[in-house]
Amino acid sequence: MLLTARMFKIGNWITYGLMFGMPTGGSQTHVKDVLFPKVVACRIEKWAASGLEFETGMCTLALNVMYQYLFLVMWYLNVALIFLNAISWFYTMFKFLNPNITHKWIVNSSMMQTTADFTRMFGY
Repeated sequence: MLLTARMFKIGNWITYGLMFGMPTGGSQTHVKDVLFPKVVACRIEKWAASGLEFETGMCTLALNVMYQYLFLVMWYLNVALIFLNAISWFYTMFKFLNPNITHKWIVNSSMMQTTADFTRMFGY
């Protein structure tokens, strides 16, 4: 949830998966590199004979490479589920708005063998 909220601030969630592999021109940064930085500045504390010493260096975040691809897979799954949900919604609306298909579906899915049994039971 935190990454998705951050994604809305950084870039467009709808085009994240489509623009994932596209090359950027010049000094432009990919959204994936902003969301999942691979190298960051870090401060390392070391104990020495003279006490505590601090060093500043660059640390590699190896898990962020895996996370950016996991986020991409989740993005594609989310898009696929949205698409399947839309198809299911349109199919349900089509069945609901067309009473003949709904009537045939009820008769076929019930234990009634004919339309006459349905008419005798429900009165129409």
